[in-house]
Amino acid sequence: MSASRIRRALAGSVVAGLIAAGTGITVGIAPASALADPAALPTVQINGVVWSQAIVGNRVYAAGSFSTARPAGAFAGTNESPRSNLLAYDLTTGALISSWAPSLNAQGMVVTASPDGATIYVGGDFTSVDGQTRNRLVAVDAITGAVRPNFRPGVNGTVRALQVVGDVVYAGGSFTSTGGVPRNRLAAFSATNGALLGWAPVADRGVRALLALPALNKVVIGGSFATMNGAPNPGTAAVDATTGASLSWPANTVVRNGGDSSVGITALVADGTQVYATGFNFVAYRAGWLEGSYATDFDGNLHWVNGCHGDQYSLYADSDAIYTVGHAHDCSFIGGFRESRPIYYRAISETTTAQGTNVGGDFPGQPAPALQSWRPALSAGAFTGQIQGPWHITGDSRYLVLGGEFTSVNGVGQQGLVRFALTAPPQNTTVGQDSFSRTATGGWGRADLGGSWTGGSTTASIADGSGRIALAPAGSTTMRLGSLSEGNVDLTLKVWLESMPTGGGMYLAPVVRSSAAGEYRAKVRIQSTGAVAVSLVRVVAGVETEVVAPLTVAGLTYTAGSKLNLRVQATGTAPTTLSAKVWADGAPEPADWQRTLTDATDGVQTPGSVGLWNYQSGSAAAPMVVRVDDVLVTRLG
Repeated sequence: MSASRIRRALAGSVVAGLIAAGTGITVGIAPASALADPAALPTVQINGVVWSQAIVGNRVYAAGSFSTARPAGAFAGTNESPRSNLLAYDLTTGALISSWAPSLNAQGMVVTASPDGATIYVGGDFTSVDGQTRNRLVAVDAITGAVRPNFRPGVNGTVRALQVVGDVVYAGGSFTSTGGVPRNRLAAFSATNGALLGWAPVADRGVRALLALPALNKVVIGGSFATMNGAPNPGTAAVDATTGASLSWPANTVVRNGGDSSVGITALVADGTQVYATGFNFVAYRAGWLEGSYATDFDGNLHWVNGCHGDQYSLYADSDAIYTVGHAHDCSFIGGFRESRPIYYRAISETTTAQGTNVGGDFPGQPAPALQSWRPALSAGAFTGQIQGPWHITGDSRYLVLGGEFTSVNGVGQQGLVRFALTAPPQNTTVGQDSFSRTATGGWGRADLGGSWTGGSTTASIADGSGRIALAPAGSTTMRLGSLSEGNVDLTLKVWLESMPTGGGMYLAPVVRSSAAGEYRAKVRIQSTGAVAVSLVRVVAGVETEVVAPLTVAGLTYTAGSKLNLRVQATGTAPTTLSAKVWADGAPEPADWQRTLTDATDGVQTPGSVGLWNYQSGSAAAPMVVRVDDVLVTRLG
């Protein structure tokens, strides 16, 4: 990719794409945080270590070194599912997503997503994925887990940091070449085809973190290096996102975690106003060597330093606080808890702004944040031999997710992964419901809850306790609860056909977020053979696009008059997560969604009505009657 192409990719992005590469006991009095309650939520567990996680909609992708996953509450060795260093789980429930299971032959060190959420990029030590050669860098489908065939860059050493901006993938680690071309621990690739790009800053030691600031055409880099492009830039540096040329980063004259592999910057994250970093120091306490965190503006001018002792490995920032993980043990320098080993605080929160000054320690006189009250108790683990607990933290507006090698949280067994709610648990509300316990002609009239049904004209009626829609060959209709306007919504309903379909079959599609601009559909096709398939469809400006291809539901064969349960759910905006499933009435509901997508297309990112779209193939031999019952519309959180 040319330099101009990199500039175009960056210009089309928003500020602050982010990536980062014993038991605590709360003591003293600290300012309140946005997350004062450290109650852990049930989350899938692993049998090793998680190094990195990425959130896309309602999915969390976790990379590390592990071979099995098991449900929350299960003891090690019980109820396990094979997973080779990579897995996905549901952010809202913590349950393993059984349909996503790419296999890495060695550990994954970092995971991140493409801007549209459709592709997951993983870096690490592996050399093959699902049996295909992929040297330490791979792209996989976010829904199916299939390896992207056109992305095969490969490097000769560990990848520990990744950032995707537009169609550019930035990578950092310990590698020194890619495809025989020298690259000194930093490289950039085309997200489309994996081609090596010209961006080639030179770090003299390993890179652990990358943070792109697209609006400034800047990439901030963290690691153990002493120099960047041959000039002194200990631990943190900034470079041009197109050319790789060095830019000023004044904070590295105060925080100087570089020049030795036993010190370094471990994570870089930004919010709307500041850049945050965490550091480690395995050597000795020394002025300028950070074990806590620091904050700067986007030009690298230092705002404050958290001079706590106890290495910090990762952080997440929101508008109220930053949350870090590591093993803090002495924060007396900023007015917090004093040394009391073997007590370690493995997850802490602090203010985003300076509240005081470092007194003593390694950064005397520097402005300092204040500790807050969130300090869940996470145990150390033994898997890596480093006697650490959590290694990574990230989140969204709803949850924090922590990964590492801990084996318990707040005294309860929980290995490797855990969630915490950032806000009160969402309360779901029933906003639409219909049992069709009335009679009607020329439409369905008013639902039990949610207003009146629209559509159907003379083809719709109610009789015998269910809604009725008559369709001629090539006929279609949509029944909507038009007065509802829902964004995060769950729609379930029961449907059946009075006779078997003929010709090309019958299509039944629950509809969500329906407006003049567009809608989402979960399209269920019943064929004349009885086969049932489900796909996901987006309609914008009258144009229908099948976004996720049909899946024929194994073990489900339709017969005339038998009832099917249809369920579709939409959550989030830009991207939206759309999920669907279909199952025989009377059978258990499948635990997993059968079709899922993440989508950010304009026109379907706003609330809309719900309903049911129906179509009979034009090659059908006779009219068809569709029956509908037990409609339930739930507003999610």
